[in-house]
Amino acid sequence: MVYVIGAIAIDLIAVKKRFIAGTSNPARISYSAGGVGYRIFHSLQTAKCFITALGSDPFSGWLKHLLSTEGEVKILESEAYNSACYLALMESGRLKYGAADMRVIEEGLTFDFVVSALQQVKLKDFLVLEANLAPGLIAEIVEYYSE
Repeated sequence: MVYVIGAIAIDLIAVKKRFIAGTSNPARISYSAGGVGYRIFHSLQTAKCFITALGSDPFSGWLKHLLSTEGEVKILESEAYNSACYLALMESGRLKYGAADMRVIEEGLTFDFVVSALQQVKLKDFLVLEANLAPGLIAEIVEYYSE
């Protein structure tokens, strides 16, 4: 089993040939499910479990439904945060500006929740930790499972 601990996020992508500062820019805008942890989880073709956190905003229901169709998931639901979100302004095929709100993962996902979600982990299993996790949480997980 591969356990992935990380973010699922709403990716908002605005595409335009050239953005003009200080004004509203008509652009092609799309949204999709993203996040480093989710992309890893989604691409795995083996037994897998995704451990993540979702907020209380309107996108959280859609993301939760999407996850329910992809395998085993453990979701910490937080009323204190919105779901993770990434915003990219793509100018002529290149990232001009990017912004990320990952507080639900960085501040909301707790060590206690992760440990309870990993009750069935075995020595032969793999544990994948994505980079948007809080450094303290990563350190706690690594120390706890290093043996």
